[in-house]
Amino acid sequence: MYRPRHGHPPPPLARRWLAVAAGAALIAGTLAVVPGLHPAAAAANPALALWYDEPATDWETQSLPIGNGALGASVFGGVQTERLQYNEKTLWNGGPGDGQYHNGNWTSPRPTAIDDVQAQLDRDQRMAPSTVASRLGGPRAGFGAYQNFGDAYLDMTGTPGAVNGYRRELDIAEATARVGYEHGGVTYRREYIASHPRNAIVARLTASQAGRVSFVLRHTSPHAGAALTVSGDRITVRGTLPNNGIVYESQFRVITDGGTRTSGGDRITVAGANSATIVFSAGTNYAQAYPSYRGADPHARVTAAVDAAAAQSWDALWAQHVADYKGLFDRVSLDIGQQMPDIPTDNLRSAYTGGSGAADRALEALFFQYGRYLLIASSRAGSLPANLQGVWNNSTSPPWAADYHVNINLQMNYWPAEITNLGETTAPLFDFVDGLRPPGRVTAQSMFGAPGWVVHNETTPFGYTGVHDWPTSFWFPEAAAWLCQHLYDHYRFSGDTAFLRDRAYPAMREVADFWVASLHTDPRDGRLVVSPSYSPENGDFTAGASMSQQIVWELLSNTVAASATLGLDATARAQWQSTLDRLDPGLRIGSWGSCRSGRATGTTPATPTGTSRTCSACTPAGRSPR
Repeated sequence: MYRPRHGHPPPPLARRWLAVAAGAALIAGTLAVVPGLHPAAAAANPALALWYDEPATDWETQSLPIGNGALGASVFGGVQTERLQYNEKTLWNGGPGDGQYHNGNWTSPRPTAIDDVQAQLDRDQRMAPSTVASRLGGPRAGFGAYQNFGDAYLDMTGTPGAVNGYRRELDIAEATARVGYEHGGVTYRREYIASHPRNAIVARLTASQAGRVSFVLRHTSPHAGAALTVSGDRITVRGTLPNNGIVYESQFRVITDGGTRTSGGDRITVAGANSATIVFSAGTNYAQAYPSYRGADPHARVTAAVDAAAAQSWDALWAQHVADYKGLFDRVSLDIGQQMPDIPTDNLRSAYTGGSGAADRALEALFFQYGRYLLIASSRAGSLPANLQGVWNNSTSPPWAADYHVNINLQMNYWPAEITNLGETTAPLFDFVDGLRPPGRVTAQSMFGAPGWVVHNETTPFGYTGVHDWPTSFWFPEAAAWLCQHLYDHYRFSGDTAFLRDRAYPAMREVADFWVASLHTDPRDGRLVVSPSYSPENGDFTAGASMSQQIVWELLSNTVAASATLGLDATARAQWQSTLDRLDPGLRIGSWGSCRSGRATGTTPATPTGTSRTCSACTPAGRSPR
């Protein structure tokens, strides 16, 4: 089990990747579910489906996630009451509008603060995180958190307490969630998609006999002051977050075939229909535009999305959705000798041994593809990038604010993107990086007196590029350089020189200029080091922590290479190369003869306590370490 270290969150999306795949022991409460036939027709490819024989009762470990990048929903699959907890990725409190926000920048000048810390590190070699935070940190103000949008409930009118052949599944080959069961000779089925082409989530309810679809649609909001109105076939939920004035709106439309549909009070009631389709979408007036981060009222946009989707048949909506999704997902298949047994996924998980059996391989192959599914579902063009929880969040105060930890977690979300042929999913990340540059320039200048742009350990959609005061996680100016690795990797995977010239290189150049101005000369050997720097794995602040040095080395190396490829900025390129030549490599032999990078160096003698030298085992002659 992952244990958070030094305030760091679990690996991004880890709770979804692990908990839903595990499926935990589902508790049906008083509901009797009888195993047997599976009337909700199983996925066409059983090897690419997570399925369970009971409804979910826990959001984190059991509900099934669907998403289109901007919108996400968690499907519980209850028989008597279905719950759809949903999100829209721009619904955040904090930021401009809350009266305290300052982007994490110092609120009063500290002209010698960094110099003073560097001088003490030169003298003492290390400093306690609390000491550094007291000099360089500051109270977090207006940081905010990602917000739960709300819950839609379907009360299935007349559904008894016992059903046969229950199946709840997430078909990751077609990005479709399904719920089905049988009662009294009638097969009931629900299907759910999160359509990127339509920016809407769509639910389809059917029964094997005419006139058997009956339910009540109602909504709850976690936000005080949310107004719910019902008119005809539409429920509208609208409000303003009191913390920052963000305007939010969601709309639901119910389209029926046969039966009756009535609206009144806070709900829509469907009785005796042959089938029903529910279309909903949501949005806010957030815009990725520094410094206001505000755009148009969401009403027209949400209305247009819902109405356009409602004008199409379920078959057409599903076909568009699947074609769009499979255009990404189907690019990679994995054959490791797996053979999927016909057992629920939670049973498959509990039976896993880590051995070489075909069933174990089936879970591993499913897990690999499930990770690709989650990335597609939480990162599509036109939305914010995947946050710590992707797009799914059932809380107004989620762990670590469900924010963007840019000291590794946001990067981890996108490590699979290029190598599993999902390069398009990086578009929101690159838009986000572009959005960090304007506030990051202010932080670089006000905090470091340096050109370029910077962002520290954690950030938000509101350009939080400064610091806070949690001693072990407030300082990480290398984050911008690490984000730039993804820009350059996208060029290297795609070979797209226009992308390199227009998107990657401008951001990289600014960060390279920041580090040319901000690196510190180590008085012991004249090498350039990141100071102060902090390794979350090894504790105290120091100068030239290996991770810090390696990230800056990567940035400068990539920027030099990009400049040469584009034939631009020869003078600046020479300066970056000169800085690179003076940079401490970041891989060293410790006093016990151990390599700080973690590689054993049994043939290399130890150096005296308190000194170190380059590790020849990790750093071939004539080359700096990557």
